[in-house]
Amino acid sequence: MLAWMRENHPVDPSKIGITGSSQGGIHSWMAVAHGMGVAAAARQNFTADVSRAILINGGINRRAIISRRSSVDYLPSTIKLRRDAVVEYDAARIGAQAATRDLRELLRGATIPVMVQFAFEDEWGMANNVIDDYLALGGPKKLYLGTGGHGSANVPSERRFGQHWINRWFDRWLKDERNGIEGEHPVTVAMLDTWRHLSLPAFPPPTVRMTQYNLEGDGRTGGGLARENGADRGAQRLQPGDAEAVSPERPLARQSLEHRSGADFGLAEFYDAGGPLGGPLGALARFRLDSLRYSTPKLEHDLVLAGIPKIQIAFHGTARMHQVALRLWAIDGSSGRRRLISRVSATSDRGDGDGQHVRIEMSATAYRVLAGGSVELEISNLDLDWDAAKQDWRSLWAIPVFEPGEIAVHSGERPFAFLKLPELRDPDEA
Repeated sequence: MLAWMRENHPVDPSKIGITGSSQGGIHSWMAVAHGMGVAAAARQNFTADVSRAILINGGINRRAIISRRSSVDYLPSTIKLRRDAVVEYDAARIGAQAATRDLRELLRGATIPVMVQFAFEDEWGMANNVIDDYLALGGPKKLYLGTGGHGSANVPSERRFGQHWINRWFDRWLKDERNGIEGEHPVTVAMLDTWRHLSLPAFPPPTVRMTQYNLEGDGRTGGGLARENGADRGAQRLQPGDAEAVSPERPLARQSLEHRSGADFGLAEFYDAGGPLGGPLGALARFRLDSLRYSTPKLEHDLVLAGIPKIQIAFHGTARMHQVALRLWAIDGSSGRRRLISRVSATSDRGDGDGQHVRIEMSATAYRVLAGGSVELEISNLDLDWDAAKQDWRSLWAIPVFEPGEIAVHSGERPFAFLKLPELRDPDEA
């Protein structure tokens, strides 16, 4: 296309820019990574490393499923590989295939001006991946995090802002207009729900403090998130092998499939159905969603989160494969409204009785939790939530493990399980 543009249109061949969303975003990355002579790029709604979009901590993104209703004409070999990998839950196989198109290493040191835009709640995975893309770039660059891609909120004002930012970017680097965009803060973040903008020198911003909250109680009857204010307890944190030595107090969940009418339903049927969430009688209604919940006390002051929450847990699973989902909720103090603000999952294929300790990043977020409200960490056996109003599942990222079993999360005396929240030191900045 670039060659066609140069050969058939009266343009300056040294002043061509490229922009695109989703698959077009990948094409934009390709033009930069492979040195195709573009003068500037503005890519939206996809990471440069496809494998990191397909895989989520050992789990397979449901977007890996190629629906029979797809308008894209996929290669038969691709369809077979995808289906086989999902049915066998072989994350390594599907990840290796996706990695053949990874581009981040080729982007390192790229000096052409690049703008990156991504939604916190994009269904293609965590914004963390795109933040790493942005950090790899070596030339003039901008990063927008907010909304606008793959299932995220459709906010007209944010769409207008994103397009206006792209126009200014190309005006500067293709038309040589001195509009000052390169002198502004390189990062703009639209906070969830309010979409109020933060102009930042980096993301996470340098004024963020990672505050530790230890998980207390069993999560069934008033589990708590206790803010760590004492001496450093780092010496008590998990070391390799600790997870195998712990004795979990209570089981997290029995991931039971009801097998309605005696019919079998597993990953093959799930894939062939196109991976639908399926409503109250669909495939996922055959699971028993089971959760542990840990909450902070009511906040005395507004809490502004801007960055990447981090989590450490230790768990055992009785099945060959098991999945633990972690979701972070903001709870409104007056209405009780629950707002999902960050999430992640971990999928393991360890054998019966094996333990696993996990230290992972949750999805990047920016949100203000108002005084009187609270923050809740939910640990469950499914990477999705039941929407009572719509009577349907929502927010599925990782394909579930269709294997009955029991998962147990350690919550002993030592702080094996804790959450670290990225708290903006000066809330007035937000």
